Amino acid sequence: MLIMAAAVADYRPAEMATQKIKKGQPVLDLHLERTIDILGSLAERQDLLRIGFAAETEHLVEAARDKVQRKKLDLIVANDAVATIGAEETEITLIDRQGEARTLPRMHKAKAAQALIESLLELFPERLSARRSTSEDHQTQ
Repeated sequence: MLIMAAAVADYRPAEMATQKIKKGQPVLDLHLERTIDILGSLAERQDLLRIGFAAETEHLVEAARDKVQRKKLDLIVANDAVATIGAEETEITLIDRQGEARTLPRMHKAKAAQALIESLLELFPERLSARRSTSEDHQTQ
């Protein structure tokens, strides 16, 4: 299972300064370029259960549905970036590959993380179950 919580950065400086940029310039232009989309680059990995996050400021469910399709995710966890960043509580919406959305009630972030794991176990039991070895297994071998 791969859970990618957030992009480190969507953009980076196009040029790196070789020395300290001193004060004194009235205007400083900063040119940015896109970074690699790590989660998107793993779209063809069928051996992984791929879970992404979508922190959105508008059109939450629509934007998250688009992202789950573009990146070929198994599930995306969407939340309102304005209401969540810096807050102790969150409300998350789980959206699967078919576009079905399930919103969990607002709760403390630690409880939301626990609810997410429980939801993953419920939604993907066959992909997340591990065969446990028992003493009986060893005796029959």
